[in-house]
Amino acid sequence: MSGSTGTNVEKSKAPAYTGRFAVPRNASNAEEDEIPLMETFGVVPRTFNKKDYLEVQNVELFKQQHEKNKKEHHTDRYFNNKLIIRRGQTFNVRIDFNRPYNPEKDQFWLEYLIGRHPQQSKGTYIPIPIVEELEVGKWGAKIILNDYNSVTLSILSVPNCIIGKFRMYIAVLTPHGILRTSRMSNTDTYILFNPWCKGKAIAFWNFSIHMCRLLYVTPLACL
Repeated sequence: MSGSTGTNVEKSKAPAYTGRFAVPRNASNAEEDEIPLMETFGVVPRTFNKKDYLEVQNVELFKQQHEKNKKEHHTDRYFNNKLIIRRGQTFNVRIDFNRPYNPEKDQFWLEYLIGRHPQQSKGTYIPIPIVEELEVGKWGAKIILNDYNSVTLSILSVPNCIIGKFRMYIAVLTPHGILRTSRMSNTDTYILFNPWCKGKAIAFWNFSIHMCRLLYVTPLACL
């Protein structure tokens, strides 16, 4: 046997994803990554008890065909039990907690994620902060009613948001980490283009009107 085989050096394999594609591309709304229910800040003391902090009991999306969100977003003719909204337009969400929300000591926000490997820079991970006033062109949630254990939010999306099915989480800040709700398929949200919104999507106005007509008779499963 030739001795040259002993000098062969195995070529290192090039990374599968480089540059802008350092993570796999998303190809389907159905693909998901699990996210941690708790992100800790260092060592968590043994005395830490999640029950001592704000805890989400229920999320109401007003997603029935006769309710506010679908009526105002012109999606009430979709026969689908998910929340279906249009980007660049406000919608309402009510969150029921285990106790009254105190803005002076409690801090929470919503998160929308789509696909695998969600990243804020790519618009696939969207943290939605609680703000005093909503601002066009920015994601934000304004408290419009704080009633006992329930908080009702008016949420504004950006007009160039990615179109697709997002999964929703609610995050609560504690001194020892971030607590999230578990995966809840009933809070999945379809975000569609919006021919009634003239924001940054105005260039697609005529195209969106045409597609909107088509989608009234096209199943959401095709999205």
